[in-house]
Amino acid sequence: MSATENHEKKKLIDVVALALQRKSDSKYLITRRGPGQSGAGDWEFPGGKIEVGETETQALVREIKEELSIDLLESELHFVSENKHEYETKIVNLKLYKSVIAFSPDLVLSEHDLYEWLEKNQIPLQSLSPADIPFLKYL
Repeated sequence: MSATENHEKKKLIDVVALALQRKSDSKYLITRRGPGQSGAGDWEFPGGKIEVGETETQALVREIKEELSIDLLESELHFVSENKHEYETKIVNLKLYKSVIAFSPDLVLSEHDLYEWLEKNQIPLQSLSPADIPFLKYL
């Protein structure tokens, strides 16, 4: 099978992610994908797949509630950038949104095993999900 044929057979998945920034210290939340997850061990901006019938912001509000127990308002989500990344078995069309919060929420992790609040220049490129790396220049 040629590279073109292989590319055409890969499923395209629409995904949203959140660059959540704390107002008090300008640090961003990154989370590490837990064991058993696709991309386990990779750090990422949290988020997930857009379900049928959802807008991007509705999906992001739902995903962040499910994954971290944080309640977001759609009106406080601001589109940053979009990146398509081809993995071995799929192509992810990832859209990054940003929100700034005035408080440090109590997080309850359901999909991730760790989280960190980091300054932009502290985010570890070597262990960041490949689809998320291009977003760093927009923060």
